Amino acid sequence: MAETETVVYSVHINATQEAVWAELTKTDEPQDAFWHTVLHTTGLEPGSSYQMRTPDGRYVNAIGEILEYEPPNRLKQTVRFARSDDPPVTATYEITEAAQGGVNLIVTVEDIPTGTKSGKGWKGSGGVEFIAKTVKQVVEHGQASVSTRVMYRFFDLIGSLGNPKRTAVEHWPLDRSD
Repeated sequence: MAETETVVYSVHINATQEAVWAELTKTDEPQDAFWHTVLHTTGLEPGSSYQMRTPDGRYVNAIGEILEYEPPNRLKQTVRFARSDDPPVTATYEITEAAQGGVNLIVTVEDIPTGTKSGKGWKGSGGVEFIAKTVKQVVEHGQASVSTRVMYRFFDLIGSLGNPKRTAVEHWPLDRSD
């Protein structure tokens, strides 16, 4: 069995649990914390498959299965990136009320395959810490940081040039969660 790692990042957010939950589970617009992708799902309940697609719907960034769905406290899901053959990780988002007001968002990603490209991504600047900090920015300020918005604008401009053919939506039926 391959070696795996776990990464945990916690951030305080001046908002309600419901506001953070809504950002993590919205399906009607891009989620900037998840690399400006739109959540498509067979349902928001355990056992449902989901995809994170580009805003134009043409490419799939990530796929997975919802393992736990406990609004507005806990979301647990598998995540596998469509551009690699690396195994899925398990991501858990816990939202708890904070004693000082607001909430704490704890993002835990387990089963990160050691030494893989996706493993390095989860641990790097675009991974777990980025997700938590961007949720905070969006919920508290209504948008991601300027640098994140500029990066996403660039992604939108290059369009399909930045997405491998293997990530085209036709290669990833929504009920597929492997």
